[in-house]
Amino acid sequence: MLSLFRNIADNHESVERSIAQRQLALKTRDSESWFIQIIKLTEMYELPSPIEVLDLVPEKHIWKKLVYNAVNDYWKNILILEARTKVSMKMLNVDNFKVGVVHNIWESSGSELLSVKRACVKAKIISGTYTLQADRAKFNGNRTSSLCPLCFKQSEDLMHFLIKCNSLEGVRRKFIMLLRNLLNDKINALLVDDLFNFEDNLLQLIVDCTKFQFLKQLWTTIERLSSSLCFGLHQKRTSLLL
Repeated sequence: MLSLFRNIADNHESVERSIAQRQLALKTRDSESWFIQIIKLTEMYELPSPIEVLDLVPEKHIWKKLVYNAVNDYWKNILILEARTKVSMKMLNVDNFKVGVVHNIWESSGSELLSVKRACVKAKIISGTYTLQADRAKFNGNRTSSLCPLCFKQSEDLMHFLIKCNSLEGVRRKFIMLLRNLLNDKINALLVDDLFNFEDNLLQLIVDCTKFQFLKQLWTTIERLSSSLCFGLHQKRTSLLL
């Protein structure tokens, strides 16, 4: 719409430009006029107003770049705000978010079916859409118990599922050992201890390791291991609940 409007504005002898000038001058904001919608779009994306564009039509490449950046910045800020205000997405690192750049989950995933399945489970976990018993209890107004249906010891939230549940320890132990061995070979032992001895740090490492900038060179390898861990836990949980 915005590109089309710029083209209309640039065609000085056209009927469409004359209509634009007339409707922008006379139509009210509650009008369904296409040109009034252009006003709303330019305001939303903080772009020059339609009147300003009619008065001084920008070069096509300049307008295209301006619109591209404005739209991307708008939706980027919306997504970052949503991620930072939703408890279910608190583990998602948005500090490195860039429009057009895929998250480390997908960047690290292969194209084979199993890799895609692992990435899909991990994407649900990181976005807060992987449903655990604590989520069901919350959705049902606590009419459903939040107790873990596997071990019956604690509320089954993300921390319990990924780190604490004894019923899943057989799967978890293998991957945690692989992660720890990887980091022991690459970074200071004290940092490794901080990551694995504090549950919040370990949870962050598993869910979205990009939060830790000092691990940047290892993000891909860590993600592949953590995706395999999450998928293994998911499969084990599913089989135990059958």
